Amino acid sequence: ALRPAPLPYLLRPAPRHNGPLRAAPPMMTNLLETSELAPPPERVVAAVEAAKGARLTAADLAAQSGVSIDEARRGMRELATALAGCDGVSVSASEQGDLLYSFPADVRRELASRSAAAKARDAWNSAKPALQTAGRFAFGLALFASIAVVFTAITVLTS
Repeated sequence: ALRPAPLPYLLRPAPRHNGPLRAAPPMMTNLLETSELAPPPERVVAAVEAAKGARLTAADLAAQSGVSIDEARRGMRELATALAGCDGVSVSASEQGDLLYSFPADVRRELASRSAAAKARDAWNSAKPALQTAGRFAFGLALFASIAVVFTAITVLTS
């Protein structure tokens, strides 16, 4: 007897689910992750800070900071969004159609007052040199201690 060919997978009925529906497990979050937006890249903030309140285009920022023009556009847009409503922040168009951004002279302090992630990044950047120095010192001390232990072990074993 001839059996009919099986239906293609897409035409088969969906399998039935007989058990209770379960919610997906909660996702792990970053310690600094909150409902706020991530702060703009550090190089963008540093270049805007160096401009000291001057009006900038994305091309100006890219030339000053060494980032690509796309990254400069995105960073300036993120910074303007993070500082929305702040005195000194404005976006306008130039005669050529480029967007001109203006930020306050103390952009880093203003950003840190509005964003916990920016405040944490600034704290890390200020603590990093001291931590690097302490790490180098600890490594050097451990190196000298291990040399002393090996020298002492060789002296004891050879005598």
